Amino acid sequence: MIIYRTYTDDDLNACLMIYDSLAKEGSIPNNNVYRAEFIDTLSNNSVLSLVGEIDSVIVATASVHYEQEKSLVFYSYGLVHPLFKNKGIGTQLFTVRLSLIKLQPGIPSYIYLLATDRSKAYYQDKFSFEYHGEDIDEYNNKSIGLKLLITNQHIQTAKKYIEETKILKTTNLEIPDKQNDLS
Repeated sequence: MIIYRTYTDDDLNACLMIYDSLAKEGSIPNNNVYRAEFIDTLSNNSVLSLVGEIDSVIVATASVHYEQEKSLVFYSYGLVHPLFKNKGIGTQLFTVRLSLIKLQPGIPSYIYLLATDRSKAYYQDKFSFEYHGEDIDEYNNKSIGLKLLITNQHIQTAKKYIEETKILKTTNLEIPDKQNDLS
């Protein structure tokens, strides 16, 4: 069974092994700039980073943070080691992060994420994400922006799943607000 907990600095090498394995197979950009961004995200105090473990072995990692007074929720680096793909772990990473979101009354909130051509259809079919645009960076990597209007039903369904499966080891997690932490 997989258990999710908060990332610690001791997890860096295991998370880099996941990143490097995915880069090697072509699932994510294979260059030092993106790898450095990944490392920065993991160690950034204004981002909540999680790891997923099976028998104390880290097999997945993901990050999340708020921006603009909690109306935007950014999902970054939801990575699953290639040996553990297609087992529902990516969906669990999505659900764990969703269960932590706190909506502000009267303010619509959206999840934003960047997808690849391969993952775009999955997010649109499974979670009803809408196309938001795309970009090609200086390394010719294509990123597709997707967004989802978050509802209380999304969050309650995610929380119920987390409660029933008991996959979240750490309690009382808070998603940091990047804008507030930087002031």
